[in-house]
Amino acid sequence: MAAEHQYFYEDEVYRINKKGNIEFGMVLENSELVSSDENSDVEEGGRMRRGHVRVAWHPTGVEEVISERRVLYLIQNKNICTYAFKINACL
Repeated sequence: MAAEHQYFYEDEVYRINKKGNIEFGMVLENSELVSSDENSDVEEGGRMRRGHVRVAWHPTGVEEVISERRVLYLIQNKNICTYAFKINACL
């Protein structure tokens, strides 16, 4: 059985965009932090649903509500930093 919430506040995540570039972001909230009777601000990136997180993308700061399945946890190891450095995307 998988964990209910995979990502938490201030977790660093990344994704590969349609152009093949790595985009880095930081989790601002997950669906655990938003109760069902609380209304999220739609202007700030949409409503939170189960299995989704709100991510602020680097360097623009644009916030997006995205499925946890569409992002990967950034484990800061040599392989990821080396790969990211090669494409000028390392933080």
